[in-house]
Amino acid sequence: MPSSVRMKFADLVNKKIIDLSQKGLCDDNLDVLTKVLKKSKVLESLYLRDNQITLADGKFADALANNRTLRYLGLQSNKVGAEGAKRLADALKVNQTLLNIRFWNNQIGDDGAKHLASALMDNKSLQWMDLSENNIGDVGAQRLAASFLVNQSLRTISLENNKIGDKGAKTIANSIECNQTITILDLKMNKISGPVKEKIRRIVNEPDRANPNDEISLLAQLEAFIKKKDEQIKTLEIALASKDERIANLEADLKSPTKLIEKIMAEKDDKIASLESRLKYSKIVETVDLNIEPAEHAKKRQRTEYTI
Repeated sequence: MPSSVRMKFADLVNKKIIDLSQKGLCDDNLDVLTKVLKKSKVLESLYLRDNQITLADGKFADALANNRTLRYLGLQSNKVGAEGAKRLADALKVNQTLLNIRFWNNQIGDDGAKHLASALMDNKSLQWMDLSENNIGDVGAQRLAASFLVNQSLRTISLENNKIGDKGAKTIANSIECNQTITILDLKMNKISGPVKEKIRRIVNEPDRANPNDEISLLAQLEAFIKKKDEQIKTLEIALASKDERIANLEADLKSPTKLIEKIMAEKDDKIASLESRLKYSKIVETVDLNIEPAEHAKKRQRTEYTI
């Protein structure tokens, strides 16, 4: 049901700040705001927190795409969902003036996160994005992490109170190790282990992180990151090649079990022959020792024979 709030275009078109939070607005109430986004030359901040907005028809998102004045958009605690997130993402791919978007508690899930990640690949203006409380899991986190490798404008990203585990968090850690523009990353109240949290904290707080405007440095960081991963892949390939060789040898032995048995028997025969040889030598030594009369016994026998 549309809100009873009355909005007049003439009253809004010349405002720099419009706050319609907690007014029970739904998509049917957005026609006037859509017109304002298209016509206003001064609007900088639009607050729409705690309403019933879904962005279902796409008109508002289309107007946002072509707006050139808005710097802040607050859509917290609405009902946008994954489909609405897709329409918003399409707008962000075109809009290059919006700096800050608050989008927490819109239940966009992994699908919505994927759409917004795609937008971050193209957007060059956003500096702050809040995606807290949106049921984003490891899949969505991994897609966002991929966008961080490309995006060079984002400074702050909040993913607080989602469903991200170590798998998604590790991917984010690897991406921000290359991305030098993100200086604040909020991952509180997720399912991330202590060691992974510490790794992310260490990366974000590195004192030698490059100047965000230094594109050459960013490129060098990206090249170093890729080189490191290539080296890891090469090491794994060598290890796999060694395993493959061992497997091939085992398969060859299994194809001819007779030869394998003969090989094992030959090794056993060699050991038996060696043991028999040692045993024979031991007996010879023992026999020689028994036939040698001790010198003292011989002398004593001579004295006895002389006395007799």
